[in-house]
Amino acid sequence: MKKMTLIIPIFNGAQYISSTCKELSDFCTNENDIDHVIFVNDGSTDRTKEMLENIKKEYSFSHRVLSYKENKGKGYAIKHALDHTKTDYVGFTDVELPYGLEKIKEGVLRLDTCDMVVGSRESGVQYSTYRSFMKKLFRLLLPRQIRTIRDTQCGFKLFKKDSAHVLFSKLKTYRWVFDIELFLIAQKENYTVQELPLMIKKECLTPKGGVSFLRDGLHIFLDLIRVRKCYKL
Repeated sequence: MKKMTLIIPIFNGAQYISSTCKELSDFCTNENDIDHVIFVNDGSTDRTKEMLENIKKEYSFSHRVLSYKENKGKGYAIKHALDHTKTDYVGFTDVELPYGLEKIKEGVLRLDTCDMVVGSRESGVQYSTYRSFMKKLFRLLLPRQIRTIRDTQCGFKLFKKDSAHVLFSKLKTYRWVFDIELFLIAQKENYTVQELPLMIKKECLTPKGGVSFLRDGLHIFLDLIRVRKCYKL
């Protein structure tokens, strides 16, 4: 049976690490789809690094901790972790495990017939009016080539290892819109992509999410311009 490495990039996520490790430990004890977990401390300024260094004292699931001082973005953290993967499949998710782990088995099975599996968050009650509006606005800015993907920004994606290495080796943006660039590169490489419906845990639902239009809007817009230029080149 083919196994996967799960990458968890973290920036100031100390508050989630204990509950996340408990959930991972329980899952890895009962399921064998995850062979290894790589935590990447992406230049956190809270207690993330300290807490990650103490995991081995409490949990026995196979894992590795990578850390560096400067925050470089989620895309960079995943790219950095790929150099330390040995399994046939790799994937990443957010530190609070907002989509759970149960869908990993289905995602791994789907990788038998495609290069990339992407989470697609169910809409409706999962989104506040603000988040629904922001999602629609963001989709208007997407390159038309990838508008068929329902949820480009979902933080749950799985790959065949070789495909992941190609995608992230060509990546030029590492923060807000690196996912967009991944899809454009995948299209250039003629990779096949399947969407996997997901539900967000109730405790992970927030009215506004982690991205603010006022705080991050300009950076997102500039990154989108950069992505479009890279795609044309």
